[in-house]
Amino acid sequence: MGFTDEMITAADVNCDNAVDAVDASNILAYYAYIATGGSGTISEYLQ
Repeated sequence: MGFTDEMITAADVNCDNAVDAVDASNILAYYAYIATGGSGTISEYLQ
């Protein structure tokens, strides 16, 4: 079973048409931000 287009789009958080370690790092950094009281969407966080 592969990933759906929707899953790939969701995982490509920096919108560079690749799901890679940069996306994983951004997701983990966003998680740490939210876990320590941050707020907002991941898109807002990455701007």
